[in-house]
Amino acid sequence: MHSYLTPHLFPESPASLPPSATPRAQRAKPLLEKNDHNSRNAFKKQVFVWSAAALIFAAAIAVRLAHLDGEPFWVDEAESSINALTILEHAYPTDTYLGLPIYENTSVQPWPGNPEYALRDVSYSDNHFAVYHGWLPLYSIAASFAAYGIRPDAPKPPYAIRHDVANWKRQTLAARMPGVLFGLMFVIVVFAAGKMLYGDDAAWSGLILASVHPLAISVSRQARYYSAEVLLTTVCCVLAWLMICRGRWKDFICGGFAFVLLFHTHFQAFFAGGLTVATATPIILRLQARSVRKLAAFGAIVLAGTIPWLIATHFHAHFYAQPARLPRAWALLQFPGDLLRYPPFAYCSMLFGALFASATGWAVVRPTTETLQRITAPLRKAAPALAFHIVWILCGYTSFLATIPVVSFASGRLNLSYWGPALVLFSVASAAIARMIPWRVPRAALAPAVTLTLYLAMGHSLTLSASYSDRGWRIKSEAIQELELVGFDSKTRFYASPNRHLIWTIYTGLPVQSIVPVRKEYLNSYKGDIIYIDSFSEENEILCPERIRDAARRKGLTLSNKSAEVWSRLLLTHDYRETLLRQIGVGADKQIEPIPDFSEALLNASRERARTEFETGGLELITRGAGIDIRSWQDWRTAFFSRFAEDPAFRPHAPVNYSERLRGSDAVILEDSGAGIAIYKSRWHPSGKGGTINFSISSGRPRALTSSVVFRPE
Repeated sequence: MHSYLTPHLFPESPASLPPSATPRAQRAKPLLEKNDHNSRNAFKKQVFVWSAAALIFAAAIAVRLAHLDGEPFWVDEAESSINALTILEHAYPTDTYLGLPIYENTSVQPWPGNPEYALRDVSYSDNHFAVYHGWLPLYSIAASFAAYGIRPDAPKPPYAIRHDVANWKRQTLAARMPGVLFGLMFVIVVFAAGKMLYGDDAAWSGLILASVHPLAISVSRQARYYSAEVLLTTVCCVLAWLMICRGRWKDFICGGFAFVLLFHTHFQAFFAGGLTVATATPIILRLQARSVRKLAAFGAIVLAGTIPWLIATHFHAHFYAQPARLPRAWALLQFPGDLLRYPPFAYCSMLFGALFASATGWAVVRPTTETLQRITAPLRKAAPALAFHIVWILCGYTSFLATIPVVSFASGRLNLSYWGPALVLFSVASAAIARMIPWRVPRAALAPAVTLTLYLAMGHSLTLSASYSDRGWRIKSEAIQELELVGFDSKTRFYASPNRHLIWTIYTGLPVQSIVPVRKEYLNSYKGDIIYIDSFSEENEILCPERIRDAARRKGLTLSNKSAEVWSRLLLTHDYRETLLRQIGVGADKQIEPIPDFSEALLNASRERARTEFETGGLELITRGAGIDIRSWQDWRTAFFSRFAEDPAFRPHAPVNYSERLRGSDAVILEDSGAGIAIYKSRWHPSGKGGTINFSISSGRPRALTSSVVFRPE
């Protein structure tokens, strides 16, 4: 029995085999050894592949987490964070925080009968739900706040600064962490999408590019909906493609749930995706069996996940009322000129896309020949998926132009609804080009190299690290110190320029309100103190002391370092102070120092750069066709928040509501020239009384803002 079983159990032992079986066993031994060698090589290859993927993913994590709390919130992040705090307070995002209505967008809706506010914010429905932004990102921030132990502040006096820098950074880190997680999921999804659509080479190309692309990093480091939108548009795009080419039940079911999540993230991106699926429906009906049932299941899931929310929030009433009050960007765009001003890509990218699309079309229609097989085969394989992604991109681009309100139109947001699919498309196209190259290099290595080469050749850059200074926190800390020096009590009302009031609210714990929607009569009649925190210019290297000193030298004058710093501060605040004095009805020509000849060119260059920023960012749409003279950010801000107000008293040409209340107030401007923060304390005085504003510079103890500097001829 033993000698009979041995050959079957241990065929590699020829000594135990019968003589007639020995030659066969000897022939089998090299084959088994070869198979064992191949399996070891395959295992080593898999270890190398997964190790490389782990290193790339670790790099993606590192660049997204590096100095995540290195800079304070900008206004939109503070807005999302306050919405998240209302979730912790009420279980849903609502329109009040710290006992104050939340104002975040253009205020156009009248609020009759309210003694303090003349306008309501259009971001909230008539039953006090937040409806302008999707809830998924807001709930993710709220969950992160809860995990970090961050709770809403108490709305009642006595008032005090409730948070220090350590708490500010913890709030900032907690609010931005969900964006990081969505961004990391996006990296994984891009890898999986490339593998399903084209192969390992496209997957590796997408993985590397998504890990280090500056935009991918930037959107995932913000407490906003951007990262979730990029992730879910990519997921929905891939699942929609699988609905077309595979048509499995799970593709339609998963697609339905993904579209529901996209609806609760960003409405315009959801609309663009729905438009793409509607365009592809005839193809699905033709290619897939039982497609009507599958599409019905997809639609039922989407309706079940969206209709209850629409009914509960009264979104239907808000949807019909808002366009009448707040026009779409489409109404102010000028075609075809603006299509060139706000392109989805740089011109070189568009040129590459046009050339590749032409080559792909040529490969599809041209009869296959053995000579051109290396070129046409990769393009033929990529063509269907690329065509679908192009349709998605076009739907995202056109729907953004057609549906986004003018107050939300910005070139930086223009491509978010299709940027993820565009990155997948670029990865697949790069992998197709790599397959045409007759080099004996593994595709998984050659394709990423081609991807990065093409990307850099188009004029883009890669960000592999992030470094920040503590200047932003230092400025915020100095402002809080000045606020405490100014002093306030339980009867003080706190206001700020929009939408910086959201930043001051979340970081101080004080009930700081936007100054825009408040009735002028309320401000004038309020007998307690009013503190107004205003923001104006940002840091501007054009007006730095070194350039001012050089300009003076060219005019034959010598400025000391101290004098150059004084003039830098004066010029940085010149337009701001002039605008404020003009707004409160005080003659600015008698209150503002004359501009020296040597600095006039620098000041004009600074103004021109500001105007350029308006145009390149799409911000000038707010003032287009309104006949509004925009000379500073303050002028643009006034127009942004009140151009479309139904009440003429709040339109840009009308006197500002604080024009009388700020007369005779004391204003402290932060010492840091580029901080752009002024704090006003206004005590009550009878309407029409008061005087000019007493500007001073902070430095522990405020000192007068003066232009008394010494000029020495060279």
